Amino acid sequence: MRRKGQKGGKMRHIVIGLLIGLGVALSGYVQAEDSADLPSFKTGDSWTYARVDKNDGSRTGKFVITVTSVSDNGYATSTKVIEGTADDEVGEYTKEMNDIKNDDRKFTPFVPYFSFPLTPGKTWEGSWKFTARGGKKNNMLNFDATMKSRVEGWETVTTPAGEFKALKIVFKSKFTDQHSGRGKATTGIRWYSPEVRHVVRSEIKDVGGGKKSRDEVTELVSFNPAP
Repeated sequence: MRRKGQKGGKMRHIVIGLLIGLGVALSGYVQAEDSADLPSFKTGDSWTYARVDKNDGSRTGKFVITVTSVSDNGYATSTKVIEGTADDEVGEYTKEMNDIKNDDRKFTPFVPYFSFPLTPGKTWEGSWKFTARGGKKNNMLNFDATMKSRVEGWETVTTPAGEFKALKIVFKSKFTDQHSGRGKATTGIRWYSPEVRHVVRSEIKDVGGGKKSRDEVTELVSFNPAP
């Protein structure tokens, strides 16, 4: 999602940080003690997040993500911003909650956020390409990207939505402009809770990002499964 007037930064904090592939729990779900299995979704499932600047503790945004459709191949979502200066957006994900498309940006083949089943000690990595606006002229730029992830283990995480048992996933991603060769790295942590089939907390930090660097925390505020 873009900040108004900054198309190149459109919802970066959600796309990279989280975001984003997200899901929601179904009642009666039973989870194996040491692993998290592939989640399932319903149209109308929704959850609310708040984003905070880790440096000064100020809240920089609040948004609601809702599942708009589900298919054999994955699902689609819409994001409604209720606080902050970002724009609304739509997204498409694989069944494994990996980002395929975010508004006008298509990720080829997808952003490898997850690799189910999740178990402590599991590692995975992947690469993808995408086009986005950036630079002083706000031109369309082509990027190569990579991400490496590792499941550290189970932790108890407290969020505004409550306390959750979640798998801690640490990751590092790198983005390189195909034309200039310039790049930027992002490090972070996601806590995935099988109880809500959702990332309940994420921490994102840019490395060497200059003025646009960020150090953000995003937490689950509420969770509303479809009837």
